[in-house]
Amino acid sequence: MSERCGIQADAADTRAWADPGGTPAYPGAGRRLSEPTAFTVSGGGFTSPYYTFSPALPSDLMPGVTYTFTAGGISASHPFRVGTARGTTPAWVTGTTTGLTGTGGTITVAIPSTYSSSVFLYCNVHPSMTLVVPT
Repeated sequence: MSERCGIQADAADTRAWADPGGTPAYPGAGRRLSEPTAFTVSGGGFTSPYYTFSPALPSDLMPGVTYTFTAGGISASHPFRVGTARGTTPAWVTGTTTGLTGTGGTITVAIPSTYSSSVFLYCNVHPSMTLVVPT
């Protein structure tokens, strides 16, 4: 354990603090990076969260972290996409950005450390299949 700005952190905590008062520098600061960042996506259906993520998807994604989503049996009727809105793919989302299906392809999402909005995980065909994940 080490102590920075009066806050204890261990080696797994790689986030920085903005000021001596302990105010986090950005959303998610101080949170451990032990959450998974690589997910296999399968299925596709009309009940939230619309796909099966293995391991389970966290309730929010962290700015400054890169996530990968690999096709692992996604229904051809429900191509999986990632963006900042439906149909909006920023430069920091790369790979098979037109939609993952079947067992081929990966989408890499390198969320900028300054990004503070949500990430959309969605079916390219069905607007109702949109999971909005905060950062």
